[in-house]
Amino acid sequence: MKKWIVLICILPLVLVACGPFLLNPTPITIIVTATPPIPTSTPVPTIIPSPTFIPSPTPAPITVSDFEKVLLSDGYIQHPYTSPVRPGKDANSWTKENIWEQILVNKDGYVRLEILDSPSQDTREQHMERKLKVLDQIFPTEFMSELRQANDTYNKSDPKIISGNCPQSWTYNDEWNTEEAQCNASKTTIESFPVAFTLWYLQVTCPPQYSFCYYPDFPGQEFIGENAFTFYDIEINIAP
Repeated sequence: MKKWIVLICILPLVLVACGPFLLNPTPITIIVTATPPIPTSTPVPTIIPSPTFIPSPTPAPITVSDFEKVLLSDGYIQHPYTSPVRPGKDANSWTKENIWEQILVNKDGYVRLEILDSPSQDTREQHMERKLKVLDQIFPTEFMSELRQANDTYNKSDPKIISGNCPQSWTYNDEWNTEEAQCNASKTTIESFPVAFTLWYLQVTCPPQYSFCYYPDFPGQEFIGENAFTFYDIEINIAP
């Protein structure tokens, strides 16, 4: 009975003290903020280095001396050469198995590879290949690949005989009344080098004071009057 009396006595005091707050409660605002985590270290952006440009080395220029050294080491024999085709130009003719099939090297950079165009021999491509193997030791692989392709293209498209398209011709004032002409020329540029594929016509006349004429290099081939040869040439200008 006494406990209830105490509670009853206290309750009025509580109501008196807290009444104003219960009747007019004051709102409490709670502000919640988010704080980003503090990194343990400062991030460093990844930098991908740009590739370093290394220029391709400039190939050394090809010289007349390069030709002469290779021809000499390959067994070719050198002969002084003068031709009305290029008057006043110093040149050497280099021959190996056949004196009629030369590699002409002018001091000014004009080079001519020449073979006899005979039906009894290999095809022009096969026959000229013997000369091209010499150039393999001088020119870059890319140049030789394009040169062989152009050689093949010319010989598949060009007539096998002189077609009469001979814009340049020369006459020698010699006993044989020699005539020479450049025919069926096809000109192009390969790896900055001017290149031409041509047929050359050579004609000689047996002087009337002889009963017949012959060539020491072709035993048994005798003739009277006019006699002619056709050559297939590749011409390259290595001058800068």
